[in-house]
Amino acid sequence: MVALRKVIFVVIAGVFGSRMGPDLQCFVALFVLFWFFNFHLSAHPFDEITSRHRVLHHLETWAIICGWCTMWMGLIFYLGNEFGRIDR
Repeated sequence: MVALRKVIFVVIAGVFGSRMGPDLQCFVALFVLFWFFNFHLSAHPFDEITSRHRVLHHLETWAIICGWCTMWMGLIFYLGNEFGRIDR
C-alpha cells in the first residue's frame, strides 16, 4: 500500500503535472491521502503479534498525517502568495 501511494503521487506530479496547476495537484494529493488514511485506519494492514508491532501502525499513521499537513501548508502558502495575502 505504501508503494502504491508513492506511485500514485508520482503519477499525479509527473504525468498529470503539466496539465494540472500546482493547486489542483495539491487538492488531488490531499484527496488521495484522505482515502489512504481512511483505508489504513479501517484495514489495519500491519499484523500486531505483540505490543511492539503496533509501532508500524503508528509510524504509518503519522507518515500519512505528516504528508497531509505538508500538502495542506503548501497549498495555504501557494494560494496566499498567489492572491497577494502573504507579504514578502
